[in-house]
Amino acid sequence: MKAIISIIVPIYNMEMYIERCLHSLLTQTFKKIEIIAVNDGSTDQTGDILSKYQEKDKRLKVFYQENKGVSQARNFGLKHAEGEYIGFVDPDDWVHQEMYEALYEALQREQADIAMCRYTRAYQHFSKERYFHHLKEKTYRGQAYKEQIVRRLVGPIKEEVSDPSMLDAMGTVWSKLYRTNLFTKQPIFFTDLHHIGSNEDTLFNMKVMSLADSFVYVDRPLYHYWKENEHSQTSEYKSDLFQLWQQLYDEMNHCIKEYSFSRHAQSALNNRICLNMIGLGLNILASKSQLTVREKINEIDNILSEPIVREAFKTLDLNYFPFVWRVFFVCARSRSASSVYYMLMMIDKLRKKRWGSRS
Repeated sequence: MKAIISIIVPIYNMEMYIERCLHSLLTQTFKKIEIIAVNDGSTDQTGDILSKYQEKDKRLKVFYQENKGVSQARNFGLKHAEGEYIGFVDPDDWVHQEMYEALYEALQREQADIAMCRYTRAYQHFSKERYFHHLKEKTYRGQAYKEQIVRRLVGPIKEEVSDPSMLDAMGTVWSKLYRTNLFTKQPIFFTDLHHIGSNEDTLFNMKVMSLADSFVYVDRPLYHYWKENEHSQTSEYKSDLFQLWQQLYDEMNHCIKEYSFSRHAQSALNNRICLNMIGLGLNILASKSQLTVREKINEIDNILSEPIVREAFKTLDLNYFPFVWRVFFVCARSRSASSVYYMLMMIDKLRKKRWGSRS
């Protein structure tokens, strides 16, 4: 049985989660799949678990490489995928049993290039669905596709800035199914995290979606994104995150020019730089005992003083923000590093209290 859908799973030391992930994939209602599991140099029992599942179901194809990171593992998978469509799943996540059937049927029905579903953020004691209120369950083509989908990956404009948590919600690769021939139009691969720090998904999507002509949205929460993995890349403190994100901005700016993004793309990138001040600040807070309070405030001040950040804040429209975020960004624009620091402390504390109180 030739696979129609190739699902790429990059794996590194996931013995606690990989069985849940594999079970959700091997029990899909859409049967014509191949699972490209790339064991990226795991040192735990991950390899043994993969071998056990491979013996049971030959649709699971296991590949091994030395540890090179998630981007290189996904790139390895892309080179070995044989299906007409490609999906990605992270090894600590799991999917609804109808996910790939629903996305495939939507692509066939609408003759579209890329399909995307909603997802659920899963915690130890509760879960929360991610909603995309600006999207409708329909197919986007032409100018609507370029502005509402492709440009949105770069960053928000106007009222879109009101919810900073949505900045990269659409940029994930694991909530999507791609027509494989998009990758043959022009070789596209994931950028190494050692070069850009994070957001490799968003950057990848900026390139792929620029080559596509259509996008269909499936308004169902079919993917489960596990948020309690303490070893996740997104939970680690990075001392050089701002320098890495400067390189990310350069890559995004290159995409905007190379792929002829909409006229609002540059404003969207400036707004991204401003909103990223939240993530940069929380990253500094996450340094724990490595930095004193004064050193953390100085780090924030150094970032706010950078020319790229100061230029971006000149065009940020504060009128669309709720009151608390408006105060935060006023402080950031005026380079009041102490105020930014203490507001981030409050935001982080409220966020943790809210998560911990849910059951």
